[in-house]
Amino acid sequence: GRICEGILDELLPVAETTEAENQQVVITVFEDSHALGKRLVVSALRVARITARDYGLGVTLEDLVKKVREDRPQVLLISVLMLRSALRVAELIRVLEAMSERPYIIVGGAPFLLDAQLWRQVGADAMAANSAEVLRLLKSLGISSRRDDVQIAGESRQVVAGTRNFDHGNNPFSVSIGSHFQPISRDIGLDLGNNFRY
Repeated sequence: GRICEGILDELLPVAETTEAENQQVVITVFEDSHALGKRLVVSALRVARITARDYGLGVTLEDLVKKVREDRPQVLLISVLMLRSALRVAELIRVLEAMSERPYIIVGGAPFLLDAQLWRQVGADAMAANSAEVLRLLKSLGISSRRDDVQIAGESRQVVAGTRNFDHGNNPFSVSIGSHFQPISRDIGLDLGNNFRY
């Protein structure tokens, strides 16, 4: 996971965004400390050029309600691994219902995969089984890639074909990007050697 994040940092530096764009989508691990699912979704969002504000891990109900009331995001992505945390989403949604415009809530994680109806039972608007489904759901809400190039310190540049070398401790490696590379909003083509397409 960390190696992939390093590759993304090199190939797709974090784009400059406005405060409004930052608040459109937020993501958190709700009352849980298992980060892998959230990390995968955040990486997919970066590749798709969708900026999400990350509220972090183990966010309590009270803190999450406070943050959502302050930021008023359009979409709230919630990741959980433990059933206890998944069941607490129902209470979170009851509290958020008091807002004049509560966010569209997408949940994900093991409890929702094991019980196909759990997301409905807790009152979520949708469930995403993986990061690709998150992107599909966001697109259905009108949230998709903002640009076809990468914004770096106010400059615009295209991701170009070639080979990038990475040094990860004692394990240096290379990533080849074919000339067919395009942003995920079209058709991604990132070759990670041996014809493995990401």
